[in-house]
Amino acid sequence: MSRKIYIIIAMVFTVVLSVSTFFIIRNHIDSAKQNEVYDNLAEIV
Repeated sequence: MSRKIYIIIAMVFTVVLSVSTFFIIRNHIDSAKQNEVYDNLAEIV
């Protein structure tokens, strides 16, 4: 019984870690795109 609980906790932790990594990577990519847009706008002005 206790082994099942540890497996469930490990799975939940893995899912939370995966989702948070996904959002961090997505935020980093979006930030890079915004920085590129800002640089292009600064060149125009």
